[in-house]
Amino acid sequence: MGMGALLVRLYTEPLVDLVRALSEDDRLSEWFLNMETLPLPSRATELGGMATQMQAAGEDAALVNALTLLARPTLFAAACEALRELRR
Repeated sequence: MGMGALLVRLYTEPLVDLVRALSEDDRLSEWFLNMETLPLPSRATELGGMATQMQAAGEDAALVNALTLLARPTLFAAACEALRELRR
């Protein structure tokens, strides 16, 4: 596997796993989707806070890192779209 493919796999698989986990919990899904209305700095703070809680709880480091990546607006929008698709 080339370096580019490895990087894509390292970042996309945890993001997909995270969105799947969110889709399985109505409360978490609503929390996540409601962040669309927040200003970007507030959303980043909220995501960072959740990442800190997950890390403290001993959650998988890849999932914690995936959550922090969602501070990027394009990744967050894609995750919201995927979450809505999974919830249908």
